[in-house]
Amino acid sequence: TPAGRALILAPPLLDISATGIRDRIAGDRSPRYLFPDAVWDEIRRLGLYGCPPGRR
Repeated sequence: TPAGRALILAPPLLDISATGIRDRIAGDRSPRYLFPDAVWDEIRRLGLYGCPPGRR
């Protein structure tokens, strides 16, 4: 702020579960907004959560 004060806000929390991630992947819906791109890249690369390896 112009007065030199910082306003710290808490980010909104997401209710994320492994089941929810698997359901999104099985339903051909991207779970990318749930975690950083690097995490999604590893899920795809390793075929985790029922995701076929190499899926985009």
